[in-house]
Amino acid sequence: MQDVPELVGGELRIDRYVVEAKLGEGGMADVWLCRLAGARGFTKRVVIKTIKAACRNDHYESMFIDEANIGARLEHPNIPRVTELGQTASGVLYLVQEYVDGPSVQQIIGAQRAIGRCDLRLAVKIASSVASALDFAYRLGDDQGRPLDVVHRDVSTSNILVSRRGPAKLIDFGVARFSDRETETQTGILKGKLRFMAPEVVSGGPTSHQSDLYSLGQVLYRLCTTQRPGGLVGSADFAMPSEIQPDVDPALDSIILACLQVKPDHRIVNGELLSQRLDRWALAHGGPVTAAESAARLASMFPGGATDWQPTDTEPLSASMASATPSARPRSRPGKGRVSRSVVFVASVGAGLLLAGLGFAAFLATQPDRAAVAHSTPADAALKNLIESATQALMADRYSDAEALWRESMRLKTSDVELQMRRAQLTADLQLYGQIEGVRALAGLDPEKARTQAEQLHHDHPEHPDVAALLDELSP
Repeated sequence: MQDVPELVGGELRIDRYVVEAKLGEGGMADVWLCRLAGARGFTKRVVIKTIKAACRNDHYESMFIDEANIGARLEHPNIPRVTELGQTASGVLYLVQEYVDGPSVQQIIGAQRAIGRCDLRLAVKIASSVASALDFAYRLGDDQGRPLDVVHRDVSTSNILVSRRGPAKLIDFGVARFSDRETETQTGILKGKLRFMAPEVVSGGPTSHQSDLYSLGQVLYRLCTTQRPGGLVGSADFAMPSEIQPDVDPALDSIILACLQVKPDHRIVNGELLSQRLDRWALAHGGPVTAAESAARLASMFPGGATDWQPTDTEPLSASMASATPSARPRSRPGKGRVSRSVVFVASVGAGLLLAGLGFAAFLATQPDRAAVAHSTPADAALKNLIESATQALMADRYSDAEALWRESMRLKTSDVELQMRRAQLTADLQLYGQIEGVRALAGLDPEKARTQAEQLHHDHPEHPDVAALLDELSP
């Protein structure tokens, strides 16, 4: 099976689509900006997702098909449309989606932090749009009208895009839970970004519409303050949004707190009600932001247009690039500050032992057999690529991507001593960073126990900058 994109007539293509740039990659798929050329000068930009070479097996293909099937049903103005599930001549599955020409909420927050001002009306408009999208998805039915109960499970600042033409769009239903999904998440395994997860999900409970609304409350808090909430609602560490941003009034405080209640049944009832409350706040504060106003505000935040919000390592592809390269760049880890990673959370082992299942047995399994005679094989080349991609994902704080790539690497056998040692190091790194995120999750539930675990990690890894940052973060 050939890789994608393929060089055809001097152009890189995915089937009939011409590839313009690589936008990014996840643990399972690569994301491409493509162009469809039609008759008489017709052209249309789209986003295409392709399954990574290491994930082309029945399990991941079934997940990919699930994503396409649910995406095709989600016809809502605040959800990018899925228009096609295709397959190249060489057998590679691809998914075609609407292209959203605009920055992520994460990038908008960064721009607001840089200028020292939060646009509350824009924040409310974005949150109202996403609440409406979540409500639509949750109420969606199948062809017989039976409820699908779609739960996104990964609402976060990086999964909300704002088009420069106005509307906000909730993306990436790849890990969504719905009632007729063919491929179920393994028991005890949850996907999402830990910093946005509801408390009941962190502690191993079920995901729900209310857990999505909690995550959206986290997003709105950040949009209104450029900071993340500290601690649990009502705890000494939790600061009301208005304490950070004086322009936030009691009414907006109340809406955000209705999303961030610790117990699901204390939260706002559904996305429709949340959207209505946000719209009423907007009407009392100058009216809802129009598409034209939103576009103007994005233009002021990002004067360079798309070059300001596309990944810094995205480059136009040319015929000279016969194969894709990872889009994430290794970078130095900060010695201070918080590190946010997407995680696969192993709920059954508890927040303080995240990914302990990798453990010592997995480490021993990867130790080099020094009696083996190393020789290069296609499996070795694939393993090397997986290890390098996982390491880059880890350095770019894409933790769940790194973990997924690591799992694929463990399927491959090798007699190459160097590769065995590199995989062992990757295993150890994943275990450590999993423990770091587990301690951060525990901090919201038991701060004293979290500090004790952080001190133990620092004792075991005194020179590691992220461990030092964690200890500093949890210090009174």
